[in-house]
Amino acid sequence: LREKNQALVEQMAEERNEVVRVNEALRLSNQKLDNMNATLEAEVHSRTEDIVRLSNRDPLTGLMNRAAFLNTLRDKLKQAAFREEKLAILFTDLDGFKQVNDSLGHQTGDRVLVSVASRFRQFAADDCLSRWGGDEFIIVATFSNLSKIVQLAKNIRASIAQGMAIDRNIINLDATTGIAIFPDHGDNEQLLIQR
Repeated sequence: LREKNQALVEQMAEERNEVVRVNEALRLSNQKLDNMNATLEAEVHSRTEDIVRLSNRDPLTGLMNRAAFLNTLRDKLKQAAFREEKLAILFTDLDGFKQVNDSLGHQTGDRVLVSVASRFRQFAADDCLSRWGGDEFIIVATFSNLSKIVQLAKNIRASIAQGMAIDRNIINLDATTGIAIFPDHGDNEQLLIQR
């Protein structure tokens, strides 16, 4: 009986050791899975941020694209209406840009657009700037009086008119800017941009 009891105790000890070993293996396996899940979650989060950024930004200049700007402007108009404030929308078209693309190529044209976007950043924060398309840019600015907005447009034009050294070429452009004031010239983003 003693031998049987001893054998039973040894068997139970072996089984207990096996349970401990299996539990430790399961714990390590679960820890690896948790680490993998955390890594996957971080990667999904990072990729989601990339998708949002790419869907809202012009890939060349990094400025807001048309869709993102329309959404942002819509929000800014709602806020301005609530506060009974005015906003100015400045729509700028580059003069002479087509000739740059035609004579020096699209790669040089792209570098010009990147340089112009950098110059626009001197006048407004990124949440107030958009590359509308091609060689068209939009700025939304708070409005205090017309002379300040006209001066802003003149400053933008002067900045763009400064020569740009690109690929051993000095590029000289000009700019035309139209100005619309919210709510005087319209009460929604599409109408203001059109005007």
